[in-house]
Amino acid sequence: MSKRKRREIRERKQRELLKRWLPDRKKSKAFFIKNWLALSAIVAPVFAGFVVYYMTVAQPDIRFVTEGDIEIADIQKKDNTETSLARLSIRFKNLSFRSGYIDRVEFVPTSVSSYTIKVLEVEKVSIGWGEQKEIWVTYTDTYQEELITEKAKSGEELAFEVRAYDNTGKLIRDMSGAVGSHRLKIGFTFK
Repeated sequence: MSKRKRREIRERKQRELLKRWLPDRKKSKAFFIKNWLALSAIVAPVFAGFVVYYMTVAQPDIRFVTEGDIEIADIQKKDNTETSLARLSIRFKNLSFRSGYIDRVEFVPTSVSSYTIKVLEVEKVSIGWGEQKEIWVTYTDTYQEELITEKAKSGEELAFEVRAYDNTGKLIRDMSGAVGSHRLKIGFTFK
């Protein structure tokens, strides 16, 4: 027997083996028509399980992306203190299928202890799966005028930690998701 003949026999055997292992379309269609009830009884509970999980257990996974613009609306001076009304935009992204919103935002000054910030309003906009939205936070800040001019002369920045919480009360992390990286600083330079 020649090499060519052996190769043909080997290829024929491989084709026959493939025909035995690959399902025939007519046979598979007949199988699905015949057993549709049993197959749907298997698929339906699995699908229902995912729906129940999504509706009850799944939580939004909102992440901090960037801080945006600051708009100062009003500045009032009283004695030696200055109070200003301002708005800050912060961009968030939801990585979960479940939508959520930003419920609470806290500002903690890290460079000056006598600088107080009171959050008045957080824009509660629903953030869906994969969406990035800009949320506006309205706040008042009160500070000693002398202290700020002192800091401005030395060229120091006024730094804050921003802590945001979603509608489930969970502290929002940044995009890397690393533990402890959810405290974000915003620097303000006084001139």
